[in-house]
Amino acid sequence: TSEGSTDCRAVARPPRVPTMLPLLLASQALLLPSQCAAPRLSHRRGPIISSAQTIPEVVPADDALALLTSGGAILLDVRQPAEYRLDGHAPASVRSINVPSQSWEHGFYLPLDSFAADAIAALAEAAGVPVGAALGGCPPVLVACADGRLAAAAAAQLRDAGVAQCGCCEGGLHALEAQGMELEVNEDGEAGLNGAWV
Repeated sequence: TSEGSTDCRAVARPPRVPTMLPLLLASQALLLPSQCAAPRLSHRRGPIISSAQTIPEVVPADDALALLTSGGAILLDVRQPAEYRLDGHAPASVRSINVPSQSWEHGFYLPLDSFAADAIAALAEAAGVPVGAALGGCPPVLVACADGRLAAAAAAQLRDAGVAQCGCCEGGLHALEAQGMELEVNEDGEAGLNGAWV
């Protein structure tokens, strides 16, 4: 290249910052049974990560999938109920709940004022703990939508409401599906995310 110009190909990408997933997963083995609340769920259960640990605001899909399949987190799907039912949702082996963060009216997403309160109540019920516990020492919450855009805002709302262990799954369910999570659908839906609601 000529002097004074910059060759974009010569710029190296910064190394990927290591995530906290290995620390979070390792900490599960160190918890005593008395430190864990026993979730009342009919499917996969896992120990609760200590409230002293923190989950990043944005969790890469591969780390999110590992955390979810180990039972170390609850997936909060913030899509519309029709999207959840028809486009697919996390399998029964993953602790997950569906609480929409927005309403879909006249072709626009509109924020729901009751989202944070509804989500906290649903998370407490899913974890089998009192509602106040959902604000501090509950399992980490990974928030997801189809592609991560709505989930990022929903996770921020929950953190602002006091849910300390809350992160957004980077790339949403599309990314989790690309990492190998097989989505389940109701009988009237199609397999996998079909893009109808994106």
